[in-house]
Amino acid sequence: MWEITCLLNGAQASKVLMMQFTKSDNNIQEDRSQKRIIRGSRKHVIRKILKSTREDVAEKEIGIFNPREDETERQFWSEVAIADYLKDCKYILKFRGIIERNGKRHTIFEWAKHEDLQTYLLTHPDLPWSFKIKVAWEVASALSHCHEKGILHHDVRSHNVMLGENYIAQLTNFETSRPQSGSFSWPVKDTDEVLRWTAPEKTSPEVRYTVENDVYSFGILMWEIASQQRPFADIKSGLKVFEKVSNGERPDTNMFKNETSHLYINEFLKIMNEAWRQEPSQRPEMTSICEHIRDLHLRYKDDDFTTLQILPMSSLSLNDLETQDAASEETPYQNEENKNADELNLEKAQQHHEAKNYTAAWSIYDALAKNGNAEAKFKAGFYLANGPPYYPRKDLTKAENYVREAADDGHVDAQYRYFQLLFKKAKNSQNKHKLIIAEGYLKSAVDKDYANALYTYGEHLFKGTFGFKDPEKGHQLLMAAHYRMHEKALERLKKLEELEELAHHGQLHTDITLN
Repeated sequence: MWEITCLLNGAQASKVLMMQFTKSDNNIQEDRSQKRIIRGSRKHVIRKILKSTREDVAEKEIGIFNPREDETERQFWSEVAIADYLKDCKYILKFRGIIERNGKRHTIFEWAKHEDLQTYLLTHPDLPWSFKIKVAWEVASALSHCHEKGILHHDVRSHNVMLGENYIAQLTNFETSRPQSGSFSWPVKDTDEVLRWTAPEKTSPEVRYTVENDVYSFGILMWEIASQQRPFADIKSGLKVFEKVSNGERPDTNMFKNETSHLYINEFLKIMNEAWRQEPSQRPEMTSICEHIRDLHLRYKDDDFTTLQILPMSSLSLNDLETQDAASEETPYQNEENKNADELNLEKAQQHHEAKNYTAAWSIYDALAKNGNAEAKFKAGFYLANGPPYYPRKDLTKAENYVREAADDGHVDAQYRYFQLLFKKAKNSQNKHKLIIAEGYLKSAVDKDYANALYTYGEHLFKGTFGFKDPEKGHQLLMAAHYRMHEKALERLKKLEELEELAHHGQLHTDITLN
């Protein structure tokens, strides 16, 4: 956060920040086995793959850059730092890095399987309310995460929400975002369009943008989701829209009159109306909005839309899951509801775990793990590895298999834990092959910017544990771990500086290592 604040207050991006996010052009390529997909109004977003992970990513051309253009550079690196800072939330599109090619800059994000939410809403009429409530909850979760981390998005609208795998909504575009504590705001592009989502109190660029402004924009976004229309579509001028909004007008809600007999639709519209209130102080916080919409998402379903029911907390069997999986193959929305059901049952298992009702928790983890859920595999591995009171007896072999499977499924905690397990075995047996495999799992966690992995790999690169030393990269990884709030990283970096200072003055004649 401190680097973001510095950028907004006139500082230039540090070399460490630039090096951390700039990737080699050789690490990205088009996948010839897939259809070429190009998106964006300027046809400037192309689907490619990262060679290191075989992950589909979106390469977005930013354009020719000039490091001497101070304000443009600061805004670009601020967007990069914020996108990375917020990426722990699954409902925020994940930032993967920057590529510089032929004098042009390209940002790399995870690939959203489907289009942006605005396009999807306009081209798929009569979407079910269960889907609308789900999407609203996911965007609310993302925006609530931003606010909890002290960031204002500054441009909340459906165009800046992507639909990823299983139609999960993911907030993106942090070009004008900034910390809540700052007074500076970046210039807004496409003002005529953005004004349709702009709070009435934001009467000029000089007026400070606040958290309440984000909440208002989210209220308009809720109307977009409910109506599947563009706000004030019949008015061409954004300024005329803003004039109406300033006088208390809002997008037309008469279209919902025939639907308000449904309690949950009434509740949805009530939240929307509270979010776009004229008086900023009367708007609810995003955490409250998020909890309320989540409650709607859990409690209701459409009569004409078969969704996966929440299972009783007392029992869950593999047969139950298989039956529901078979019933949920009809539509992509149903697949998403199935995924959400896994999440709900994981929450229930966690509640049982916290209440020390380990038998009930295990029954859920075991069933979901057998059904392929990576998080459940990881938790089941924990239970089996520890034995009583979590599980009647230890089963280290089965525990290791579960953790390995979860790691291979991409579960970052499991990747790091499986590295630790293999590393210990390799160290005890002096097995170089196991050490190579262990390093691979550690690298996988590093690629996901997992703080413990960044710290651990950075330390090992100084020590030469894996057969070679790379102090420069080790320093970068420790700095990245520090940015992700690793509690020991700053202490290590300070120790490095002290050792480097001693070496510089000839008082240290051995290689610099971390002890």
